[in-house]
Amino acid sequence: MWRKQRGIQCLLVLLGLLLLTGCSKDSAAKKQYEAGLVSLNSGELKEAIVSFKEALFEKPDDKDLSKSKQIINKKASYGLGVAYFRKQKYEKAEVYFEQARSIRYLEEWDGDIENYQVDTLCALEEYKRAYDLVLTLRDANKEDFSLLFREVFLLDALKEDKKRDETLNEGLLIKGHGNEYEFNLAKIQYMLGDLDKAKEGMEEASKKGIEEAQFYLGRIEEDDLNYKGAISLYKEYQASLSKQSDFVNLRIASCYEKQGDYESALDVYNSAIKTSDGTNLKELSYNQIILLEKNAQYKKAFKKCAAYLKKYGTDETMKKEYEFLETRVQYKE
Repeated sequence: MWRKQRGIQCLLVLLGLLLLTGCSKDSAAKKQYEAGLVSLNSGELKEAIVSFKEALFEKPDDKDLSKSKQIINKKASYGLGVAYFRKQKYEKAEVYFEQARSIRYLEEWDGDIENYQVDTLCALEEYKRAYDLVLTLRDANKEDFSLLFREVFLLDALKEDKKRDETLNEGLLIKGHGNEYEFNLAKIQYMLGDLDKAKEGMEEASKKGIEEAQFYLGRIEEDDLNYKGAISLYKEYQASLSKQSDFVNLRIASCYEKQGDYESALDVYNSAIKTSDGTNLKELSYNQIILLEKNAQYKKAFKKCAAYLKKYGTDETMKKEYEFLETRVQYKE
């Protein structure tokens, strides 16, 4: 009897130790996740990645893990996706966003994860997959203008012009009110080519404090070939942003180029690449190389072209530029 009681006591102690060990591992993983979050918010991406990976339990997609472990895995996977996205390691980011989505807990996080995943797929130029994902998101919220504009962007990329215009016309039927709603309607009118209505709506939106309206007023001026006016409006909008926008810089540089002011355009590209938010870095770099070539700065263009191909090796057009520049550099030397 004594031996039996002692055996039960030992078993209880062992179970207690196992439970404590399990809790300890959970606690350590939670601390690693929180450390990763601090690093991510501080822009210390390498440190964030190390911490988030430490937070992950084995086999993150294992459905047999406890709820607490799966929740930590989801949070850490999402964190890894964001960190890799900011490092422009889009293939790795996509793996972790997909992993985070596959975990069934914290479903209220899925919308943010999916939005990041759409951006990642666009960066990878996997427009069809991005489009399918946006359609899924829109099914849950047909009146979300931001999702509608994402769908339109992807239809542009897929060269689905008819479907694009149908989607925009659907957007005009969305019911609503307020300054932001009126701005979105003006944005749709611009995209449909109704520049008079768009300009009227954007001027009204600008008066009501919607800063993005300045950007579209700039687009309208650019379409009307008033490049000086467009540059002024783009710069005004850029100044209102908390950080430089690659896309706005592309438009400013494009206007300078259309004016024949290649020196100012090149200054914009040089500066924009240094402050790039990563969203249009490839296009900025490409345009910089082409402009250096136009200015007969072949040696500099050749070096930047080599670096570009190392990073974006699948670009066939730039490979041809490299071959051309190689001959020019040899000729100059």
